[in-house]
Amino acid sequence: MVKSDPLKMLMKAIREEVVVKLKDGKSCRGILEKCDQCMNLLLNDAEEVNENEGPVTKYGKVLIRGSNILYVKLKE
Repeated sequence: MVKSDPLKMLMKAIREEVVVKLKDGKSCRGILEKCDQCMNLLLNDAEEVNENEGPVTKYGKVLIRGSNILYVKLKE
């Protein structure tokens, strides 16, 4: 079994599209610009998305605090 470091995976995903699922049940999609050791994320072209309906609200640039993140889905 290979052990992976989530922060290393996030660093490799910079300038890639990610989907961030928040603990409150919302999802946000955007281009990952920066991340830090606390898993705080800065996204460009961010938008709240609903899995069934597509984009809900466009935000532009957002900072998502790591403590609010349930998971991050990287582009395959």
